[in-house]
Amino acid sequence: MSLWLARLPPADFVTLFPDDAYFYMKTAWHAARGSGTTFDGINLTNGYHPLYLGLLTALSSVVPLVDVPGMLAVFWLDTLLSLGWLVVMGAVARSLSWTAWQSGALMLGLLPIAAIPDFGMEPNVLMPLAWAYVVAVWRHDGRPGRALAAGLLGALACLARLDSALFVGLVALSTMGARGEIRWPLPWTSMRTALLLVGPSVAALAGYSAVNLAVFGRGTSVSSWLKMGPTAPDAAVASGFQGLLTEMAVAGCVAVALIALGRAARARRAEAWRLAGLAAWLVAYQAILALFLRGGIELWYFPLPLTVALLIGVDLVPRVFASFDPRATRAALGLVMVGGVVFSALLIRGQVNRWWLFADGVAMGRWIDAHLPPDAVVYEVDNAGLVGYFAGRPLINGDGLINGWDYQRDLRSGRLPEYLRRTGVGYLVSDEYEDGAPVQVRVPLWDQPALTLSFAVAPVPLARHGRFILVAVDHAHVRVSAPARPAPAP
Repeated sequence: MSLWLARLPPADFVTLFPDDAYFYMKTAWHAARGSGTTFDGINLTNGYHPLYLGLLTALSSVVPLVDVPGMLAVFWLDTLLSLGWLVVMGAVARSLSWTAWQSGALMLGLLPIAAIPDFGMEPNVLMPLAWAYVVAVWRHDGRPGRALAAGLLGALACLARLDSALFVGLVALSTMGARGEIRWPLPWTSMRTALLLVGPSVAALAGYSAVNLAVFGRGTSVSSWLKMGPTAPDAAVASGFQGLLTEMAVAGCVAVALIALGRAARARRAEAWRLAGLAAWLVAYQAILALFLRGGIELWYFPLPLTVALLIGVDLVPRVFASFDPRATRAALGLVMVGGVVFSALLIRGQVNRWWLFADGVAMGRWIDAHLPPDAVVYEVDNAGLVGYFAGRPLINGDGLINGWDYQRDLRSGRLPEYLRRTGVGYLVSDEYEDGAPVQVRVPLWDQPALTLSFAVAPVPLARHGRFILVAVDHAHVRVSAPARPAPAP
């Protein structure tokens, strides 16, 4: 499959990378050149998960992450990480003493999850680390060295995706409960084990927060600060579950998790309690996404939840069909295998067929690279990653996710025109232009209604590709609506 994907025409190949992946690749390219963690070459940012950015930075020092060759390098890195994840999942199956049919159903059922178009994104490094942590916790024999080794894997998982701390904690807690290590009064050996399994993750996140505080003046990343919380009406960002596939993923995850939790409440076997910890995380994670995530819940949030749900589901199949003919169990697991192969092919084909959504952004980036002066600075809100990766010019991200804290301070205090002037912005890209309409851009504040950037005098259009339009910016004519709730500096 990977060999076929790597040989796709560039117009199709770029569809395998979501817009945020281009943020990662461009930022890693700048970091590898010694410019610091910046997407646009102007503003330092911490809007990323650190471990994956570190991997891409190391890769870019060997193979510069530029144009399609850079994307191919990331594609093969992520493919290797995915292979490592599948090997670890085999170890998970062995830890559960499954039959060959169950193991086969798991591995083939994982294919659609591996086919989620998230190349260039942090789930690729999270998945092998998170499941290696699960295996290490399940297999540790109480010796401090082994518990610490498992804890270090958990810390790496947290640095791969900063919201993994709950996963780490619940896996450790449920495993200790299954072993009878949690009782009152809590023995010293249990306290030591808990500290070794979870402590490295707490230390890693505290250290990362301290670095952010020292460098940026805030303990959290700018993207986390923007994306956690209820979405404001008219915020110019999506909210809730994006698309039928995502809604189906959430429903399936929650249903399987609730069944597993009900079974654990009735059972006394250790494996039921171990899986109950994963199920509890699954329910909690879906609730957090639904209640607190701004910007819409996309499919790339789901590789880990879907893997947990599949693991629990495959474990449940023999128990559900235990009172039927043994062939019913094999038939059900066989359906999982066939469904995994078919659905993964459909998912990839459906994504590649969306090439036209990406082609205009790539064309705009290449036009900027070929025609604008070397010192040109561009501003764009949506699809800034895609255009900026191919532009070869500084392109400032207007939604703020991969921008700096200075941008948020100016944006929220009504000083966006001054910010654009100070950073030397001479051009603007809109990806939603319609013929005959005025050029204007909605700039999200995420936690309150969006601002509208417009022009008192119609700007000069320089290039047009589909709904993407590039205009020259005359700062004397820039108009920006005032924030509904002028906010203090973040």
